[in-house]
Amino acid sequence: AIEAKVNFAGVLCGRATWKEGIPVYAKGGFKAFEDWLSDRGVQNIKALNEVLKGAQPWYAKYGGMDKILADTAVESKSAAATRLAW
Repeated sequence: AIEAKVNFAGVLCGRATWKEGIPVYAKGGFKAFEDWLSDRGVQNIKALNEVLKGAQPWYAKYGGMDKILADTAVESKSAAATRLAW
């Protein structure tokens, strides 16, 4: 997304950050998995954090949070005026 200059707000990854540790757990147990998480798992999260440095808040697409709140307030007043007109 960054290379394509596409705005993005984040990623869905969850399991992708730790799934490679499951065979480690199956073979070596909890301690082996804990060691894997402390090493490779941390590396995975750090790599993900680097990617996310290019992310924008979801509300940036709308020009900022203040624009969303202002638009919502205007819509609410407009809806109320419409109800009163009927």
